[in-house]
Amino acid sequence: MKKIFLIFVFLFFFISCARKQKDIFYFPQKEISIKPNKLSLPYVKQIRIKKDKTGNNIFWKTNFDKDILNTLEKNGYKFIGFNIYKLSRASIIPKKPINKKPVNNYNYLDKSVLIKKNKEEIKYKNCYVIKIVFLFDKKTVEGPISQIAFE
Repeated sequence: MKKIFLIFVFLFFFISCARKQKDIFYFPQKEISIKPNKLSLPYVKQIRIKKDKTGNNIFWKTNFDKDILNTLEKNGYKFIGFNIYKLSRASIIPKKPINKKPVNNYNYLDKSVLIKKNKEEIKYKNCYVIKIVFLFDKKTVEGPISQIAFE
């Protein structure tokens, strides 16, 4: 009887070692989303506004070149363009830019200044802020805010 019991115990351990062990606790893998650091992205500098008959021409420069752009693309950032924001007052930045799609060149013509306004709106000068737009992880990411430019 002892021999049969020992053989049974031996076979039990021998057979159980050959099988794949089941996990008692199940921990599903979570997708980790990386949040981009906006301060590490390039920014817009030297904004100039030239007022003429067609509207306000806004010109700017950036602090990045092809090497920085290539480094950003290796890290998953794709350059899309620039968003231009027109401030209603000097301290309030709107949620939506004045351009419908990001602008790829380094200038923008704001024709909305040609529309006549009532006296209350005229006392504030037009102020602009520009942000660089990137595509990261299928989401648009804007860089840091530029300096405020007054007309």
